[in-house]
Amino acid sequence: MVKNIFKACFSIALIALSCNNSKDMDQVAINQDILADTGKMADVEIVSNEGSSETYVHDIIEDEKFYNLDRISKRLSKKPSYFVINNTRDTVIKCREGTLLTIPANSFLNAVTQSSVTGKVKILVKEFYKMSEMIIAGLSTTSDHKLLETGGMIHIKASSNGDSCILKPNRSIVIGMPKSDSETFDGMQLFNGVHSDENLNWIPNNSVSGLAQRWRRTGGGLSQESIYLNSEYVYPDELPSKNPKLINTNPENLMTAITVPLRDLVGQNGIFTKKAIGYIDTSGNVHTCQIGNSRQKVLFKEIFSPTTYKDLKVNLSVDFSISFYSKINQDYYQKLFKMGKGNPDSLITLTAKLIPTIKIRSNQRLKKINGSFISVKQYKLLHKRKMQMHEDYEKKVKLLKLKEEEKLITQEKNGTSNLQAAQNYLMLSTPNLGWINCDRFYNVPEKMDYFVELKEKINLLIVFSSVKGIVSPDQNGVFHNVPKGEKITLVGLKTENGKLMMAYHKTIISEKPFEGLDFKAVTLKEYKSKLEELNRI
Repeated sequence: MVKNIFKACFSIALIALSCNNSKDMDQVAINQDILADTGKMADVEIVSNEGSSETYVHDIIEDEKFYNLDRISKRLSKKPSYFVINNTRDTVIKCREGTLLTIPANSFLNAVTQSSVTGKVKILVKEFYKMSEMIIAGLSTTSDHKLLETGGMIHIKASSNGDSCILKPNRSIVIGMPKSDSETFDGMQLFNGVHSDENLNWIPNNSVSGLAQRWRRTGGGLSQESIYLNSEYVYPDELPSKNPKLINTNPENLMTAITVPLRDLVGQNGIFTKKAIGYIDTSGNVHTCQIGNSRQKVLFKEIFSPTTYKDLKVNLSVDFSISFYSKINQDYYQKLFKMGKGNPDSLITLTAKLIPTIKIRSNQRLKKINGSFISVKQYKLLHKRKMQMHEDYEKKVKLLKLKEEEKLITQEKNGTSNLQAAQNYLMLSTPNLGWINCDRFYNVPEKMDYFVELKEKINLLIVFSSVKGIVSPDQNGVFHNVPKGEKITLVGLKTENGKLMMAYHKTIISEKPFEGLDFKAVTLKEYKSKLEELNRI
């Protein structure tokens, strides 16, 4: 199966990058000699877009009335590219914005009957590479509340005779995402979108095939650069017998700001403690993932010595406690709530202190809360396979380079060379359709919870200035686990008396809450234009 995926990757690069633009796709001829190097004469069909060249569903109408935000998204939603393919043949698709899909023959099942599809299959693809389009589609870039830097998102649907299709087990579609020379690639991997409450949560595919491979087209052929294995969430296979050494008891390091719902403080004043679940990372930082019954993330820096397991630094899943000091007017708030006034879920910022007495716990408990995990055994196995894959790639790429150089020489002699200028692609392999994202975790030394004062229910997002990322808050206006000191743009949206109201503020993430969102009436065209200013990121 892996070899078939590799063959598909090479086929994409050779086919698509020999074209000047997407309009040439249906005229591309396959170089059978090069494909023969994989051991099989491939029967590959190149399919061009059969959908409309228009990007958006509707024209923008001036003075249009809006009474809910869903209507705005529908008015600006993108049309998908659609393709009709023969399921019995290997197929290469090039989408409107440059995304490449290689689909092996006989890949689809009827989603209901689980039977093989024998006829034509309709493929619909939506591509999201611009920040404005991601915002309009209601997309954000977080994985279990951890910030991601995106390299692009796509949505793939398949159907046959009106029935939905899924991929067969052990079948994968190889995706090539176009990238510029200026963009960096390290750490990019496949994420699949899963709906969680009202938002889309991105779940990483930590297998070898989920790692993004960088391919570059040059005048001399193809080259594969780094293969990346994310080791941020490596945990030991067995729990250590000893706790890590406490190396920092500086009061400043043991203290941090935390937000607590007002209802948790009513009925108790003074110092009280709550149990916390979290982990110690490979730098000795203590992270909380859950405090009491609520998920909340805070960081205490360099408290313990790093833990090493089988010559590899690892994270440890731990339980510990955090203390708070609270002093509020109990009588006032209790009377207020009995009268039905005030909001018990209002957040109050308190100073929290880490009690550095920890207990090492099973990884599985934290995994349910924190998401991405990989054991040392899995990591080393993946690393070994990665090295084997790298050697295999290098051998095949060398053969391909030789063939391409011969082809270039022939074309130059005949004056028929039409190869593209140098271009980069990120290559991913997905076993699932639906929402697919090429991302990497955005890790910075200091993260915090950032509060924006909300007086009503609105659509609110943070768009970062130095990283291609979008984050939405919780219902109380708190953006969790965001980089402290980062330059951002706050984008708010609501409707009022049939008018579209937009807030647009450039600011910096700090401990001071943001107050005074300023909403102004805008037309749909002005809203779209304002979002497009963010595409420079």
